[in-house]
Amino acid sequence: MKYLFIIAIAVFSSANCQTNNAIVHLKHKTVIELFTSEGCSSCPAAEKYTEELAKDTNIIVLSYHVDYWNRLGWVDSFSNHSFSEKQYQYAALFHLSSVYTPQAVINGKTEAVGSNRKAIPQLINSAAGFDNIISSVQTSFNNNAVSVNATCNTKNIALEFLLIQKNTSTHVLAGENDGSTLHHLNIVRQSVETKNSTNAQLIWKKNDNPHNYKIVVLARDINNYSIKDVAAIDL
Repeated sequence: MKYLFIIAIAVFSSANCQTNNAIVHLKHKTVIELFTSEGCSSCPAAEKYTEELAKDTNIIVLSYHVDYWNRLGWVDSFSNHSFSEKQYQYAALFHLSSVYTPQAVINGKTEAVGSNRKAIPQLINSAAGFDNIISSVQTSFNNNAVSVNATCNTKNIALEFLLIQKNTSTHVLAGENDGSTLHHLNIVRQSVETKNSTNAQLIWKKNDNPHNYKIVVLARDINNYSIKDVAAIDL
């Protein structure tokens, strides 16, 4: 089931990046940003499909749980209003009249229903590969927090730092998925979009296993919000 909302526009700011000699070697050539919710009956099929796609090491899936389904019977514990705002921004960029779930955005350039097994492979095949923009990523830890610093070899790039929970499951007790156990892959738990900065601090819950998390850094074109490069680091 698609659930429609009126568009609001978010603002994204740029980060001027500096170079160094350290290199991050990346396998990923495609980023799929999946906008999903535990309260949406159409979303489990999309999450299952994108998990299948993520078996290809050229593809990384990032699951953003939106919050506008929460009022309809089940509060998604992974939802975040800032992820809904991100989706509103994409809707404006793609000239859509509304947002919906499940939505898959490919490399920040094109979009389709997240369970569309015909359209998404075509969009992946037509998506351009990434540039070598992120030249290094450094991390330092303090208890349940990680400081991340990225360096880049071009200007006019905005950085987005993501804390990703790799895998978990939820038994849903209300709403459209009442009674279902849902498996989630690469849940975005925290997102920091930079404003003239190349570093961020990300925090996970104190008792969580840090090995179930990873850091993802996206380099975005400040003019059109498309993803130009990606780095992923397991904790």
